[in-house]
Amino acid sequence: MTSARVPAARAAVPPEAPPPSSRGGYRPHRSNCNPPVFAIHVLRLVTRRLRDGIDGIGGLDATGAINARKPARLHRAPDTPGDAVRIHAARPWRSPTDVTFTFGDARLDAAFIKAAAGLDGHRSIGGPRASLYGP
Repeated sequence: MTSARVPAARAAVPPEAPPPSSRGGYRPHRSNCNPPVFAIHVLRLVTRRLRDGIDGIGGLDATGAINARKPARLHRAPDTPGDAVRIHAARPWRSPTDVTFTFGDARLDAAFIKAAAGLDGHRSIGGPRASLYGP
């Protein structure tokens, strides 16, 4: 959370606002908001994995190589009108971490999105959208 020291912003907070919003109750009690302990713990685990490697993955270099192979394999698909899957972005502009695609048939798109929970469409261009994060 970012906070700015702006008197006008502090004055705009209604007095009935809960303590995390008002921030005014912390100073008199020489207290602070609780730190995001779980987020800090997850960050520690991720950075250790990237540094040292675990689960058979050998650290940052190995993770980078794995992450480079995933989009390369996906983007090798030919871009011809008869293809079953059409990737939205033109080759020079394709993302290494996200891919938006369609099947060329709205019914197939809808069936895929229903079966693959969490891949529902991109808000502006439609079609399924997949993220290629993680090993």
